[in-house]
Amino acid sequence: MAGLIDQAIWETEIYQLERTDAVVGGVPNVVTKAGTSNIPHLQLAQRAQWLRAQVEALQNGAGYRGAAIFGANQTLTAADMGRCLVFNGTAAATLTLPAFSAVTDGSAVEIINTGTANLTITRAGSDQIDSGPVAVTTIVIPPNQSLKLLRAAGSAFWHVISVSAAAGQNNAARLNAAIVTFNGVTGAILLSSGISSVAILATGNYRINFAAPMPTANYAVSVAHDASISTGSNNRVAGLTSIRDTVKCDVTLERADGNHGDVGRQSSSFVSATFLWLQ
Repeated sequence: MAGLIDQAIWETEIYQLERTDAVVGGVPNVVTKAGTSNIPHLQLAQRAQWLRAQVEALQNGAGYRGAAIFGANQTLTAADMGRCLVFNGTAAATLTLPAFSAVTDGSAVEIINTGTANLTITRAGSDQIDSGPVAVTTIVIPPNQSLKLLRAAGSAFWHVISVSAAAGQNNAARLNAAIVTFNGVTGAILLSSGISSVAILATGNYRINFAAPMPTANYAVSVAHDASISTGSNNRVAGLTSIRDTVKCDVTLERADGNHGDVGRQSSSFVSATFLWLQ
């Protein structure tokens, strides 16, 4: 009896068997629908392998393969993965990561700044670093802080798995963000981080609920959209906020003449809101 050949891949969706699907075994293929009955089994198995790889990477990262101290600009290679790197410089420096493609899945590296100047971690080539809501190309480690990066199996980005302050030191203020993009007609979320739900209160008026309470209501809000009003000369549409607190924020798309913009006139409309705060 043959077994499923699975890989460490995070499947974003698990196929749901429909009433019209034939009960067919064999090698599964999502595209051709071959082996239909085995498609969800394969997807779940691949998720399990991906999670296993993450756990093993974290466990392997508990002990370092070696350590090195540096005080100036340096470029890492794949051989530096698994090490603890300590920066002790007195002038700002840059540490360039090894090429992502050259590093083995599950490899991690920890970088500690014990110096008195900022250390900038930058990518190699066109690689990117996933630090939360968005991918970035550089991360700055202030003095007395550390950063741990992981090359996760099945991922195309470096992943930040640990950011901490050195013992006895205060954390520097860190920029945090929550973001959501949703359908302006139905309120359905298309992409989000730190957002639990979006409710339509009225035409062009939305309530965005945070996944966890904000530490403060003094966050910055940026609203983008594809809405436009073709009537009259005041056809600009602005994204405004009204009610805001630590658990929700109401966003309104409003015409320049003071009337609510009807994003329902465009079925493909989308609204995007970004919330920024320091902590």
